[in-house]
Amino acid sequence: MGLDSSAMGARWFEAAAKSLSSPLHIQLPFRETGFFSPDNPLAFGYRIDLKQGQRLSINVSGRSNPYGKIFIELWGPGRRNNGLELLDYADSTGKLGYEAGSDISLILRLQSELLAPLSYDLEITAGPSLAFPVSGSGNNHIGSIWGDQRDAGARLHEGIDIFGKRGTPILAASEGRITSVREGGLGGKTVWLRPSGKDITLYYAHLDSQLVEAGQRVSTGDTVGLLGNTGNAINTPPHLHFGIYGNAGAVNPIYYVRKETAKPAAITGNAAWLGKTARTSSRQSLLTTTGAKTNGPVLDKSTYLVVTAVTGAYYKVQLPDRSEGLIPVSAVTSLERNIETISNPKPAPLLFAPLAGSAIVTSNPPSTLPVKARFNGFAYVDNGNLRGWLLIQ
Repeated sequence: MGLDSSAMGARWFEAAAKSLSSPLHIQLPFRETGFFSPDNPLAFGYRIDLKQGQRLSINVSGRSNPYGKIFIELWGPGRRNNGLELLDYADSTGKLGYEAGSDISLILRLQSELLAPLSYDLEITAGPSLAFPVSGSGNNHIGSIWGDQRDAGARLHEGIDIFGKRGTPILAASEGRITSVREGGLGGKTVWLRPSGKDITLYYAHLDSQLVEAGQRVSTGDTVGLLGNTGNAINTPPHLHFGIYGNAGAVNPIYYVRKETAKPAAITGNAAWLGKTARTSSRQSLLTTTGAKTNGPVLDKSTYLVVTAVTGAYYKVQLPDRSEGLIPVSAVTSLERNIETISNPKPAPLLFAPLAGSAIVTSNPPSTLPVKARFNGFAYVDNGNLRGWLLIQ
């Protein structure tokens, strides 16, 4: 239909590119409800930082999507597209996952089909990519972490210690193959497990007994041994030393197995505001990172905006210059009341947008007009029959 070469199509592609170059930096876990308006082409980008060993889970569900698709894309470091490459994608509603083999920053992009009015619910979480290796245990049983000093600082701890009752089952944290069962040295009784499809090896040390053999195939949750304190742990309480080794040596195992307990913040904003115009009720910073207090431009009171999504206690908004960010729910108010009435005796033309050279709505507006909001030296006016922007004299 030639929409790709239309003005609306150009804005759609511009929004797509901007979502990758200027994504919102979010903290996990994250939940958002949003709306794509058919007359305002948008694309939302989210920068997600992962630690080695974490598994990312993205779930997009549409509350009412009879008119078109939402495109869901996960991008990571690459040589094309300004240093990015497409890792995975889905259409409309779906789930994406990614397992971090190293510390990495990813970008999630959501964009609706052009001219389609679509609502969505988004949830992003990160958790361990391996099962917890000690039966009945959890984060509170981890008593020593990566990098702790050993032998009066002569060496550093290359793993984590998980404490528990002697004889507690030690579990396969992944399906795979037992590559070695040994006894002696610092680790005492040890088991080595190579997970299927991963370039890492799991190391279980200080076992009281080993219950597998080299070459044996195991499934996640199978018992590989029993908790003890053999080797150089003979004078410490029973615990499992759990290590992970990659091609370059030992890596921090904590993010591979630590159970995530945090939940996404409850959404306190009103979803009925999605797609609606509004204004700031006080002077506020436009946030570009969730969890930050001030990290963007400061907006004056009564700044015009469009609400595009709601996450936690924040509205995601777009300004007339198409810049985007977060504003506290408490700092956004409707345009129902006038903030002032201005006189336009000359009269100056009423413009379609707050830009010099914008299309003219009318060259002969009324001499007095109610002001609903402001932006960059312009006043947004609306008397019920006529709306547009006036350059403030």
